[in-house]
Amino acid sequence: MFLRAASTEEELTKCRRLWYDVYVSEMGRHIDEADHDRKTLSDERDLNGRLLYLSNSDGDVLGTVLVTLSRSISLGYYEDLYQMKNNKDARNFLHPYRTSICTKLILRKDTRGSSAVLRLSGAAYAYGLLHGIRFNFIDCRKFMLRTFQRMGYHIHNPKICHPKYGEAICMVLDLEDNLHLAEMGSHFLRILDYWQGKTEGDFSEEETLLNQLMRC
Repeated sequence: MFLRAASTEEELTKCRRLWYDVYVSEMGRHIDEADHDRKTLSDERDLNGRLLYLSNSDGDVLGTVLVTLSRSISLGYYEDLYQMKNNKDARNFLHPYRTSICTKLILRKDTRGSSAVLRLSGAAYAYGLLHGIRFNFIDCRKFMLRTFQRMGYHIHNPKICHPKYGEAICMVLDLEDNLHLAEMGSHFLRILDYWQGKTEGDFSEEETLLNQLMRC
């Protein structure tokens, strides 16, 4: 699998086709942004966020994740849905300057259960560090809760109602919480240690990705 940042219309279209295949064809969801003629599904932020994807040697898209920096574009309903400004514990999330959201973490059916989710989430995490992000917000279904907790995410709101995808759990990650990442055995800790200069040596994949993203 090859990890890339989408930069062409062709790459974007392939990612949008995967979204359509999963959300519309596989899950049977009725979504306004779906183009049934082209079999693509667009996202309000896919031209303004950073779209990362995995592909095989034939160029087929196997999985995606879309990272949107809060300071770069309006998040629309996500800002209120994720309670990024006003939260029950009055925690200062440094929003919008150091917050982001991750959406469209989607895998092709035959790629699920592989290392793809770790590679995509690691790439999104590295991108966040590169751009000074401290807190990243996501939402997930219950069956993915433990996966994200092991990555280092905390439950922020145990029950939200996404306007397009229904009931979900909102979670937040402190990208710089070394102690919690170590406690959870998160794969993010290796990236953070490298970023903070605590480790050296062979770090080829993440280093290459960071160098690539710096040019985007």
